[in-house]
Amino acid sequence: MEELHIDFCFIDTNIIIDAILNLSDYRIMKFFRDIENNKINCYITKTVKEESEVKIEETLNYFGNVLKEYSEKSLLYIFEQEGLNEDSTITTRSILLLEKFFNTIYAQRNVLKGPVRILEDMLIKFIEAKLQSNIDITIKLIIERLISELLKFSVSLRNKYDDFLLDHM
Repeated sequence: MEELHIDFCFIDTNIIIDAILNLSDYRIMKFFRDIENNKINCYITKTVKEESEVKIEETLNYFGNVLKEYSEKSLLYIFEQEGLNEDSTITTRSILLLEKFFNTIYAQRNVLKGPVRILEDMLIKFIEAKLQSNIDITIKLIIERLISELLKFSVSLRNKYDDFLLDHM
């Protein structure tokens, strides 16, 4: 039986997004290993590049503009509904309120869910580490940390996307 040899492939938007967000599952990691091991030339079509750029830009715009302002107001509102203010200390119960906040973000359309999950994980790990170390942290500090992580993540996302295109074009 004749062995099939592949000379080239086309990369899809989902592969690009998963790769730059490090959300790659086994199949995608194997895909990239096979490309490298078999020296397969990969191409990104103009439409895939445009679609990827739109998804990245929409996410960056959402993070950079809307979420930054929305985060502070929305988080404060959620905490105020529970009788807390920005100087209140975070407790284990506060994590449930953060979950409520992130659920409202997940409901938004045209925003990649992966970056939101990454930000949520970073924030929860930060809070958990502080709580386990018996360090009191305020809601204000959480909001500042979230905004800081948003800004860092936005720059990182853009850089990873640009690097991916350089490596695969």
